[in-house]
Amino acid sequence: SSLSIVGVKGTAAKSFVATEKLSELGANFLAKTPITSVDLTSFIPKNSNDYPLGSMASLAYISGLTSVKLPATLTKLNVGLFYGSGIGTNGGFSVTLPSTITSIVYSSSSTIVNEDNTSTQTVTNLTPFTNSGVTSVDMSNIASYQASSANVNSLPKYLFYGATKLTSVILKSGTSTIEDYAFAETPALTSVTYPSSSTEENTIKGFKAASSLSTIGANAFYNAFSATTDITVDLSEMTVTTTPTAFDNSNAVSLILPADTQTIAANSFNNMPRLTTVNFGSLTKLTSIAAPNFNNTKLSSIDLSNVTTSFSSLFTNVSDTNKLFTNLPSTCVVSLPATTGSFNESIFLDTNNKPVYFSFPNGILIGANGIGQISSGVFSFADPNDSRIANIKDIN
Repeated sequence: SSLSIVGVKGTAAKSFVATEKLSELGANFLAKTPITSVDLTSFIPKNSNDYPLGSMASLAYISGLTSVKLPATLTKLNVGLFYGSGIGTNGGFSVTLPSTITSIVYSSSSTIVNEDNTSTQTVTNLTPFTNSGVTSVDMSNIASYQASSANVNSLPKYLFYGATKLTSVILKSGTSTIEDYAFAETPALTSVTYPSSSTEENTIKGFKAASSLSTIGANAFYNAFSATTDITVDLSEMTVTTTPTAFDNSNAVSLILPADTQTIAANSFNNMPRLTTVNFGSLTKLTSIAAPNFNNTKLSSIDLSNVTTSFSSLFTNVSDTNKLFTNLPSTCVVSLPATTGSFNESIFLDTNNKPVYFSFPNGILIGANGIGQISSGVFSFADPNDSRIANIKDIN
């Protein structure tokens, strides 16, 4: 026997188990079946072929898939491999990639066979997990992400794009790059970690970057993370000086930036509706915050008291259409540095007519029109009798 399809007597089969005698798996060969479990551990893949399992979409359209075990010697994950699998109401599968994997393929455009095995469709930005119900992936032991020697530690672009059931991913050690849109549109995601013997590190809610990570591509975490979990994005171990433009529209609650951050690039952290905490106060090297940024958040405090750069150059690219710190909560406290210079008050406009409360070290506010010239309705003080503002005069 080359395979076994197992079910309870009188019911449809639920499991597919292949043996080493099975030589090839056809495209969509389990489509429209009630199979929930696939075991290919004994299957011997033809790794020299373009499609080691026999076809591009061997495990596609198994809508109720909940468990899959890949061949122990498999070297490549093809595009479309799990297309349409695990997406059913009761579907959702986890997978551990074997240590022999050297290539996870991405295609900017590919033609795949539809579930009817007759018609075809062209899919852009196709990966093995596109349009799948994958819930968790362990890549900790794979040899490399991509066949190219320059990209062995680069997580492919769009790898988990739109994987709406994905909750957790363990990256391989030494991951240096997370490419564009790799985790975009993953609204159930709660954990992206590196291999670790520490139980605490592997149960982190959110994403903690390792020191090996030097690049996070554009929109890599766009609209990512669960909206019902307190997610932390910890980039503190990265040695970059410019923030990645990767977290727009994500559901992170707390953000820890690299200590060497000099520039917060435009669109790095916009429209993060659950963001309440950012470690601005520890960024002693910060020289530039480019607009648009930090709009539509729940930041309760903005500590810029350690900034040494003049405000006239700290905030860049600001205009009527490119804003900073807009739509903040009415209770937000902004701590500004005791510094000279000037800044354009319009960067703090558009806060739904709710006052923003500022605390000023040494009682010094440098506004666009000079000390203490505060536009009516834009700036307010938490306590007009606060001793820190005793030296401010001519407050409007």
